[in-house]
Amino acid sequence: MNLHCYRGTIVVVNKFFLGIKVQKIILTVFLLGLVSCSGLKKAALGPAGSLIYDASNDLLHEDDWQFFEESLISNIKLIETLLSQDPNNEELKVTLIKALSAKAFAIDETYYLEHKLKDTENSIHKKRAKIAYTKALKYSASLFKSRGLSESLLTDYVAKPDELKNMISENFDDDSELDIEFVFFTGQSLASIVNLSRENFKVVAYLPVAKALFDWACEKRPNINGGACDIFNASYMAARPRMLGGNPEKGREMFEKAISERSDNYLVREAMVENYQILVADDVGYRRIKNDFGDLKQKLKDSKVWTGEKLRAPEKNSLNVFNMIALKRMEIIEANEDDIF
Repeated sequence: MNLHCYRGTIVVVNKFFLGIKVQKIILTVFLLGLVSCSGLKKAALGPAGSLIYDASNDLLHEDDWQFFEESLISNIKLIETLLSQDPNNEELKVTLIKALSAKAFAIDETYYLEHKLKDTENSIHKKRAKIAYTKALKYSASLFKSRGLSESLLTDYVAKPDELKNMISENFDDDSELDIEFVFFTGQSLASIVNLSRENFKVVAYLPVAKALFDWACEKRPNINGGACDIFNASYMAARPRMLGGNPEKGREMFEKAISERSDNYLVREAMVENYQILVADDVGYRRIKNDFGDLKQKLKDSKVWTGEKLRAPEKNSLNVFNMIALKRMEIIEANEDDIF
């Protein structure tokens, strides 16, 4: 929507960005020619922020990797541009935090997996993931500041993570989807960059802070992000050394319980392979999960290309993107399995 102010007349031109299929949202771009339009700019951007935030979860229905990868970065830049015109718009900030953490986790960390399995040093994909998570955390700091809190709040609680959940409860609404998602994706970004920075003890010290953020959000919405709470908690238990409170067998039990309860989300299975079976060299368990992916691989293949059967309207499945990521990662693991097990 281009707003041009000229001689007191406002010309409103609608422009629909239907090509951005990842989010399938109608994005509104504002090109302002005069400073005097600033009030109109903010008035228009408010509803746009709500529209973009509300539609952002439509990303979960995407099942085409190439389209997902190519579209996500352009969407991020577009939302950053909108936010630059309304810096205090919390819905745009949370959407950006979600999108940046999604880009880092789904794209960068997936490509990094092969480098990790081969012990490749100085992986560009690892670096890109850390950059995206860092940007997400900076937007989190910005939102903390806009709420009247310290922008360095996460650092303030490194020495007292047990107090963080109470502070979050006092300042964030546990009935607000926006607040819960903000806390959750801030925790995800923080935990992920800690996991990618194990050689930096200054960063690793933030893991209890990330756990506190996850705990608060997951208590409010246990099913957030398709079972991400179960994946995090099982990985947290299985992948940490015992001297730091980890327990691989307990983690295995948590993964098996999550797989049983979320059998349609194959990312839980892949996470078990990556964060338990590879670490303990559980070849038998890996082969079992590998076989489970056979049906998913055929199902996704059949759903993408029409082969002459009766055409039907597309069905939306909020697990599509998780299963697509899981399949992509399992293909990488399978290609390297002889060197792993």
